This record gives sequence, structure tokens and C-alpha cells, in this order.
Amino acid sequence: MTRNIGKGWWLGLFLVLALAIEFARWAYHASLREVALLDGTILFCLVAFLAAASIGKTTLALFPLPRATFWHHAHVMVGWLSCVVFVMHAGTPSFSGWLPSILWLLFALVAVSGILGEVLSQFLPVRMRESPDDTLCQQDSFHLPGNQGAKERRRPERVPFERIPELRQRLVVLAEELIKNETSRPTLAAFAKEKLIIFLLRPPAIVPLLLRSDTTFLHLSNAIRHEERYLDERGQATLYKLKGLAQAKNNLDYQYAHHVAIKGWTFIHVPLASALLIMAGVHGLLIRAFFGGEP
Repeated sequence: MTRNIGKGWWLGLFLVLALAIEFARWAYHASLREVALLDGTILFCLVAFLAAASIGKTTLALFPLPRATFWHHAHVMVGWLSCVVFVMHAGTPSFSGWLPSILWLLFALVAVSGILGEVLSQFLPVRMRESPDDTLCQQDSFHLPGNQGAKERRRPERVPFERIPELRQRLVVLAEELIKNETSRPTLAAFAKEKLIIFLLRPPAIVPLLLRSDTTFLHLSNAIRHEERYLDERGQATLYKLKGLAQAKNNLDYQYAHHVAIKGWTFIHVPLASALLIMAGVHGLLIRAFFGGEP
């Protein structure tokens, strides 16, 4: 059922809820009651729902409840709605007290990190399929770029994050096996150990890979072209296979960097959101202590 819920439905629900909240604020103001107590309570409930929706995308998805996509869209919609209610409630920052100032900054940081995370989750998975290297991992088999046995070059596929370390280790093992078979070509073996193995073992450069400015593989390719001039046909074939392994490693690093960016922003967003929920609860208790009663 949740598959049929489109973006237009969520936008309509957002507008209806925003208008309903504004109408409730107008009614409270007309009845001479404190509007800030109302929209503050609504805002706290929205933030609490956002925390519950985050749990719903993972834990609750195991049960016969709405799918993870439903919780994701609900999280985004309520997130934008909470921004609207926050502007209604707090307005522009006055920094007149330490608690309101902390709450204002926390909410701003949570909102910015949430928007950034949503942009990354939409943009980066597409970029992972635009990698120039055709590294594929299907059913425990590698299709390396330039493989002599491959009949056609295929689009890069997204490699699961948890499999990338295992696949990188397999590349090292394959490279070491190729080097062991080249005892008659000490120059090639020495080049492979000094250049290729080091490249295969190096950790990914996250930021340069995201910016597509990592030139390490380009320098390695130039060194390989320089080295192949001094090898016979069989040595060039081995070097070509080693280059294929290096290309596979480069593409795995590229995907790893994107996985880290997609998953890593939550380590900023979630702690900030947790701190916001706690501080908002403290703020609400203090307000209730001074004003008392219902909103």
C-alpha cells in the first residue's frame, strides 16, 4: 500500500497539517491563551515522532508495519513541518538566555544536517553508478575491467558496503599470486611490490574520491605504461591483469567513499537530534513549572 503513496500525497498532507496548526494557533490566540505553549508542545511531539520514525526505518521494519520507504518519507515530511512550527514558535534567534539559545542552535544544526543527509542519500547513489571503472561484484565473482574473457563491458553496480573490505583483500591475494608466478621477471615482481601492492593496501582517500580529485590511480597507470615497455608479451599480459586489479581497487574505494558519506552523516544528525530532544524536554518542564496548566 505504501508503494502507491507518491510525493504529491506527502506534499498535500504537509500543507493540510501546516494549515491545521496555524488555525489552532489562531484559535488559541483568539481565546487569549498562550500560543507559545501550544506550538511548543506540537513541536516537541513532532521531534519525538522524528525520533520514532528513525527507529521505524530499522527496528519496526522487521514487523508487519509500513515499509522503510514509508518511514523515510514520513520523516522528511514531518522534518519540514517541524521547521515551519519552529519558525512559528521561536522566530529569529534573540539569544536572550542560554537555554533558548542552545535549543535554537541545536534545532538549526539538526535541520541542516538532515537536509544535507537527504541530499546525499538522493545524489550519491546515482554517482556510484557513474564510476568510470567497470568493477562488478555479482554472486561472488569479479568482472575486472579489461578482462580478456569478458565479452562485453557492463555498467558498474553498487557493491554492498559490508563486502568491500573482503573484496579488497581478495584483490591483494590475487595480485600476490600473479607476482609469485613471475619469478623469471624480477623487474616486474619488484615493480608490482613497490607500486601495485602498496596501492592495493592503501586506505581510501574519502574526500578526494568524493570530489573525483584523487590522482593516485592516474599516477599508477602512467607508471604501468612506462613499465610495460620493458616487458615481453607474457610480462605485459601479467602487468595488464595487475592493472585490472588496481582498477577494481580504485572503483571499490570510490564506492566505499560514497557509502561512508551516505552512512556517516547520521553520526552527526542522530546525536544532535538526541540532544535536541533532551534539551527540549527540559525546556518544556521548566515552562510548565512557571506557567502550569494546559496549553
